[in-house]
Amino acid sequence: MKLIKHVLSQDVLSLCLSELNLLLKKTVWSSSQIAWEEGIKQNIIGSCLTTSIEGDLKIILTSKLKDILPPYKTIYFQFHVWQKNSGISFHDDRNYTWGATLYLNNKWHINDGGLFIWQEKSNKELHAICPEFNSLVINDCQEGHLVTPVGVNVIENRYTIQIWGNN
Repeated sequence: MKLIKHVLSQDVLSLCLSELNLLLKKTVWSSSQIAWEEGIKQNIIGSCLTTSIEGDLKIILTSKLKDILPPYKTIYFQFHVWQKNSGISFHDDRNYTWGATLYLNNKWHINDGGLFIWQEKSNKELHAICPEFNSLVINDCQEGHLVTPVGVNVIENRYTIQIWGNN
């Protein structure tokens, strides 16, 4: 697992947040409670909303992240809106060569939940991070990971861009 801070410029982050805010008003979202397989929803009662990132923003993100992300033949981008009680159970993204998460919330407190926890393949040690604005976590070893449920009293949803690559 790799953590990279200060990944995108303020201009690109502004584009991402503008696109997210536009999409939040449209009926383009899927719910994790409907679309995700049962195994990754274990003990999760909330819903994470997801929608694909396409067009100009996908081109821009691909260009700006090409030197940071692992190699790929195909790449997928999605916005995730982690609502109250949403999270994802332990899994390893086995359908992809690698996965990554870009955090979009300006501020996130550890007590708000939504923590990213992963287990090292080599020694089974657990690690956790609290989402930090403009940071990118890259899972390039298919290590098992989860997101703890977002708290019921959060004022703002947890916003991320999920990225997956396949060779």
